[in-house]
Amino acid sequence: MRQGNLSSLLTAVYNFIFPPAFVAMVWNLTLDLVAPNSGSFGGDGTVGGLEWLVLAFFTFGTASSLFLAIRLRFLRVDDDFLRATSGWGSVLIHPTQIVRADKLWYLHPLAVVRILYRDATGTDHTIWFMPRFNIKTGEITDQNLLPDLKRIGSSFSGTRCLTRA
Repeated sequence: MRQGNLSSLLTAVYNFIFPPAFVAMVWNLTLDLVAPNSGSFGGDGTVGGLEWLVLAFFTFGTASSLFLAIRLRFLRVDDDFLRATSGWGSVLIHPTQIVRADKLWYLHPLAVVRILYRDATGTDHTIWFMPRFNIKTGEITDQNLLPDLKRIGSSFSGTRCLTRA
């Protein structure tokens, strides 16, 4: 596996730009719906069913964006460890701790990889990261990344100490 960042720059977009943008849009739509005299939605102060449907879709989009932002981590290869970093701290994962790695198919066309690892106490943990990928096809740019992670996970033979940085 190569050294350096494994996460794409879109990780920052999904962590820091999309959630506030979706929250702002839902807030604006909600204010337009609960203030019928604003006239910005229907023009006549009445609220129809379509506006509530739009609000429901934006609310679902906001919840999905926030869920993805909370789960995504920046992943970097440092020496013999994987460093998973988020706003809440950093976790060092030794390659022998990796149990399984797979691509999340239900987030297509985004390429999000889930890594399951086991700490020294035997507790399983999951991290998600977004590697560099082709936006049109959703395919991971580094064709060896997922097979390498799967190979490491299949050769899992025990636990090593998990270090929190």
